[in-house]
Amino acid sequence: MKIEIKKDFPQYFKSLYPEEFDLFSHFETTAGIPSVLFAITTWKENGQPNVCFHAWSCFHGDKTSFFVVMGNLYQHTHTYENIQREKCFCINFLPIHYYDDLLKQSNIMNMIVMNLVQVALLFLWQRQSMRQ
Repeated sequence: MKIEIKKDFPQYFKSLYPEEFDLFSHFETTAGIPSVLFAITTWKENGQPNVCFHAWSCFHGDKTSFFVVMGNLYQHTHTYENIQREKCFCINFLPIHYYDDLLKQSNIMNMIVMNLVQVALLFLWQRQSMRQ
């Protein structure tokens, strides 16, 4: 199937939050590039396991070493703190048969995250408005 998105904003596009397409180009939501979903596992300070689902990273390796650049693994996250403290983490590529269960579990978190995103975008919009 071929879908063409023109330069002009398509009238049938529906925003997910107020002023989405005032802040971002409509190409931001239509030009997504698929990325592998993986899990970063670490140990919490209390010894319990921690799992952080992640994507949009770069992997490189050869016979001597293996590197991963994990974009959006911010310094204020528990996962980052765990890695700094323990000097240990594991990248897990998930089998496809776990994907449906993962989606069910993450739908609850998505609702929470979308609310947080809306608040953050509102803040950015207000900040941009104050600069004008």
